[in-house]
Amino acid sequence: MDISYQLWSLVEQARRSATTPPASITLPSRRTRTTEETQATDSLLTTSQALDRAADMAIDRATAHISAVMAALDAVTPSSLAHLQNSLLLSDAELLSVSSSLNAFTETLTKVTALTEARRRRGRFNGAPSTATGTDDAVEDFAGDKPGGQDGNSRSGVVAHLRQAVSTLQQRIASKRLHVALAKEELALYKTELFLYGHCGVLACSDEVAAELARCVEATRKAAVSRGQHGAKAIEGAEVNALSAGGGGQQRRHHTSSKSPAPMPGFGTTFRVVDGMVQRAAETVKAAGSHADSALHVALTGGHAAARQLLHAGTASVAEILMLGALPRRGSCGNLSTPAAETLVATAGGGAPRLPTLQPYELTNEEEAHLQEQNRALLEAQRQASAQDAKAVEALVRELSQLTSLMNEQVVQQTEQFSLIFKNTEAAHTNVKKAMNEVEKPLSAFWNPTRQLVALLWLCMAVLVTVNWASR
Repeated sequence: MDISYQLWSLVEQARRSATTPPASITLPSRRTRTTEETQATDSLLTTSQALDRAADMAIDRATAHISAVMAALDAVTPSSLAHLQNSLLLSDAELLSVSSSLNAFTETLTKVTALTEARRRRGRFNGAPSTATGTDDAVEDFAGDKPGGQDGNSRSGVVAHLRQAVSTLQQRIASKRLHVALAKEELALYKTELFLYGHCGVLACSDEVAAELARCVEATRKAAVSRGQHGAKAIEGAEVNALSAGGGGQQRRHHTSSKSPAPMPGFGTTFRVVDGMVQRAAETVKAAGSHADSALHVALTGGHAAARQLLHAGTASVAEILMLGALPRRGSCGNLSTPAAETLVATAGGGAPRLPTLQPYELTNEEEAHLQEQNRALLEAQRQASAQDAKAVEALVRELSQLTSLMNEQVVQQTEQFSLIFKNTEAAHTNVKKAMNEVEKPLSAFWNPTRQLVALLWLCMAVLVTVNWASR
């Protein structure tokens, strides 16, 4: 929204009021705002509200797109990658547009502040009377800060308030653009992994095995979501208690788009369906690799008893102990580190029930028989595919040999034709050379036919001249 015309009219109004002769009033009086000032203030506030709504909508859409991408990575197909990437690009473009609008609005606020400062310096330089104090107060209250009483404090105007609001919106937009960039990077990495996985030559499972594995993955995802929501609620409760204990009852502004979404399970993890044994082996190796690192992380944060408990517990209790260990770190700002640490030590030391451990997975006889049957079916399919590939290769070799023989025959024919053409060319060249020699032989003698013809012509002319002279 362009409000430069209204701003200039406001400045001109203040300038004319300052140049008018002083009235007969001795006490300084504060003048009321004019219609132009009210319109300019309303325009700035309306623009700020519109930008705030646009930023909230852009952040909401970007958050929804990021959540959709993270949720779809578990069951994404190559055909849906383009749609997900387009949604992220649209969110990035929308956030960039809102950021550009905020920058333009910041420039407008800078112009307003510059005009006000120029008006203030001009009034001080000209030594305006006391009756112009009301005009200066009106412009300064509209545009920015003005020194207050003896304590040296400053009271903010509309422009200063809007500048702070725009700065907050810019920080939120920058944070959300970073989240969108991370989601785009995650999607690009997934596309790379999907391409490499599609060319590694791994056999696919049957539809029944894939459906069974999908059900297992869905159950695991639901359990992770429930654990993540429980941990998020515990952390939010600790933050609320910290704010209420040390706080002083300050009211903060909460945007609906600033709330972080529920932790999505499987962030950056792609469940690849090869078969049940390969997937369980990969999960076991991953959990075993992160078990010692998690224990070291808990020990470094101060929970030695929790680290001992983690070393004796299974891999399933890693997330719960880390979630409990996050409370002392978040509560340290609110003087809640001691109770949370005591709770963690009491939980891990044996006073409370021990955390659940991961029991070793054992296959039943039915599952082993089913897996062996699937293995035999896959081996049979592999043998059939190998036989078909061998037949296809043999047919291709036969076709290639036939094509090679045909090409050899054509090469022989072309060679014979070229030799005939070469012989004919040599014969023609020899004949031309002989003809030139035959033509050059008579011309090489002194009394050649040409000179004989010239002499005969001269003789005829002499005879004609003699006969003509005799007849006269």
